[in-house]
Amino acid sequence: RPAGQESPQLTDQRTQTMNHSVIKSASVYSAKLPAIGAMREHLAELSFTPLTENQLSCSGFENNQVTGELVTNLPGVGYAFVVRQDTKLIPTKIVNRKLKERVDALISSGLREKVTRKEKQAMKDQLIVEMAATAEYETTLTHALYDQSNELLYLNTTTKRPLKVVMHLLVKCMGSLKTQTIHIDDIKMGISNRLKDYLTDSAERPEALGPFSPLQFVKLKSADTAQEMVTFKGMDLNGERASDVVSLLEAGYQVEELELWHEPISFKLNSDFSLRAITMPDYDSDDDADDYAHHWRQCNAANLILLSKAITDLCTMMDYQAPAEEKAACEAVPADQDQLYQDAVEFVMESGRASISAIQRHFRIGYNRAAWLVEAMETRGIVSTPDSQGLRKVIAGGAA
Repeated sequence: RPAGQESPQLTDQRTQTMNHSVIKSASVYSAKLPAIGAMREHLAELSFTPLTENQLSCSGFENNQVTGELVTNLPGVGYAFVVRQDTKLIPTKIVNRKLKERVDALISSGLREKVTRKEKQAMKDQLIVEMAATAEYETTLTHALYDQSNELLYLNTTTKRPLKVVMHLLVKCMGSLKTQTIHIDDIKMGISNRLKDYLTDSAERPEALGPFSPLQFVKLKSADTAQEMVTFKGMDLNGERASDVVSLLEAGYQVEELELWHEPISFKLNSDFSLRAITMPDYDSDDDADDYAHHWRQCNAANLILLSKAITDLCTMMDYQAPAEEKAACEAVPADQDQLYQDAVEFVMESGRASISAIQRHFRIGYNRAAWLVEAMETRGIVSTPDSQGLRKVIAGGAA
């Protein structure tokens, strides 16, 4: 919590508190999923079935281990479901060792002088099939929470493989699926500039991070080819060490990961817009403490509301718009009638800086919006086309 932030009051010790949160890390998608009834029907078509002897892996939708439901209603906000993937554990080193033994035995027996690459691959495939029959397996459970009103889908992992499995299964059982990751253009620069404004006594500080406050962790990465990482942790970013962070930001370092507080939750925001180390508040059990299924629903419904509020605030702060919406917003108003365009022209003429990044930083807008403004100025002869190094010049006498 930021300096000066009071801790939540402790509940009466006789009251049992708990949190069944399944979201400790999260990848966030903008998605349009069906209502809960239709979702149950879709997922039932690909419910999980155990691995067979010859299968290397299998995946499907599984009943929630707490509620026992394939799709669990989260009162007032959305629903949850679980994807299970079982994968046989067949160590590559053991496969390669046994393959070498078989190849050596074949050659030493005099049956072959040389084994081709294609033959080795066939022998390797056969080895894997043989080992799969007795191999142990590991289980990966991926929890998904869906906020229906905000059309946001949260998966409790940032690892690519399980993310691909979930998306593949959803597309397979529904035929088609409209989803997209929430991508904010140049989020590193946006967060870096805002953090620098927040940590300095600039006029922009009150609005720099909006409803967020930095906590005790920030990872910075140099923008040069060396890509040096510098991590500050266990320190008060509002204290004396703030100047160290600001110095690196001014030297061109950018935020790779930043711990943020959005009352009453905290998380580490990554440069790919994924969240890690999410902490949620504990909740009093308002019914029988043994009714875990009911409490699971209540906890995760409350957590989903809190998480979506943080995400929508982040998107608002970073001027996020879905690609189609952003393009439509740019094209809806002619440049000569757009007040932001007029302000951007004034900024370019006064500063002599005709770069997209300069406009983006000055007006705190997304990359696509800033790029559209610069292209409009180029069309009207206010700035030149980019030279061989991507730089533009301000042209005196252009038509605003």
